[in-house]
Amino acid sequence: MTTSPRLGLPYLQGNQAQKHVTLNEALGRLDALVQLAVISAAVSDQPETPLEGDLYLVPETATGEDWAGAVAGDIAVFLDGAWLFVTPQPGWTVFDRAAGALRLRSETGWQPLPVLLAGMGGINAEPDGVNRFAVKSDAELLSHDDVTPGSGNARKVINKAGAGNTASVVFQNGFSGRAEIGLAGDDRLRFKVSADGTDWKEALVADEDSGAVSFPEGVVHAATGAAVSQLALVAGGDGITSIYRIDTARAQNPRTAIVDSISGDLITLTTTTAGLFFDTSRMTGVCYVRIWNTTKTPPAPAWVKARPAATRLQVLDASAISGWAAGETIQIGDPADVTPNRFIALDISPMLQTVFGGVFPQRGVMLKAAASGVGEAASVVVAPSGATGAGTPVQSLADGGIRTVQMTVPTNVPSPISDSNLLFVQETAAGSAMAIANLLVIGVWV
Repeated sequence: MTTSPRLGLPYLQGNQAQKHVTLNEALGRLDALVQLAVISAAVSDQPETPLEGDLYLVPETATGEDWAGAVAGDIAVFLDGAWLFVTPQPGWTVFDRAAGALRLRSETGWQPLPVLLAGMGGINAEPDGVNRFAVKSDAELLSHDDVTPGSGNARKVINKAGAGNTASVVFQNGFSGRAEIGLAGDDRLRFKVSADGTDWKEALVADEDSGAVSFPEGVVHAATGAAVSQLALVAGGDGITSIYRIDTARAQNPRTAIVDSISGDLITLTTTTAGLFFDTSRMTGVCYVRIWNTTKTPPAPAWVKARPAATRLQVLDASAISGWAAGETIQIGDPADVTPNRFIALDISPMLQTVFGGVFPQRGVMLKAAASGVGEAASVVVAPSGATGAGTPVQSLADGGIRTVQMTVPTNVPSPISDSNLLFVQETAAGSAMAIANLLVIGVWV
């Protein structure tokens, strides 16, 4: 045997002349192959001015006078002014300086090896500056330590720098996000989904303080896909959950009054009839009531939020009444072309804010509704909209005595002034026989 079996190093022969030539050739091959590191595995063109000791892996598309006949995958080393090609053996490893990656020689060729370079790692995949550790595998196993042995526990930790940062696991399809679980932008546990990787919806949120779980997009029935509502019971009463209450004897709506003057968000009336529009002690901070200036064409709406005096109404938005003037007529109860049955629109967002700490499009309300008349029957009709036949009536006793009914009314008309849904109420009585009309919320469907 004239060469070593693994590295092909030439042996010195007995009585050989110029032994230094053979020895130097062996040392040159050792210098090239020990701690093997090539300049690149992707240079196709034979370098024109290589330096002594330069190493490359020969690619499939090698070209050049010397490289064209080389075998792909061989190690090309420039020694003594010429290219020497070494055939690697299975099990050899080489560091590719250009790619910053280790490669392993298998029976079929060079394969990437896991690398740890400047804090990066890859298993069958190339890491980068963002994904500093990358794995390509059909499955990965993270198990408890039964070798050391360990405790039998297996706990994986994802740590973030602060509350405003993100610690999460993202699931993708074609490298486009479809689901995310974790702490995304705060310390609440969030389950998010997306159909396109851009528009995300939160399916579940768990509060970090209380542990309470919410479903921002709601809950649906598994078989039908229909929304499932939940009833949140509320405690309160007048001034908290009384979304509509007027006790003064009066005619059914619509009722009108004449404007005396306008100042900012205040409407001053020519008579002490503001109490026929809004009850200050019970409804302030609980609801907003829509009124109309019917002198305008078309009628112009505004939302009453308080009654500062017997002759004054205060509106939510001063700009809504900036064009109103003395002598014009205001009305409570929608014009017929808005709702065909003179319903009064109620926005209950102040109550939602007070009771729940936020405003949302409720699906319905559970009410204790009461009606009474002045010596004869009167009724209150509560409806999800002003459409004909949409309401549920509560009629007093025949002599006007008060009658109270518990009911649930769906709400599906979005409010134009908040994120809640509107509720509609109508009063019905002959002459001025309308007395108590009371709507007290005892639960909200969410």
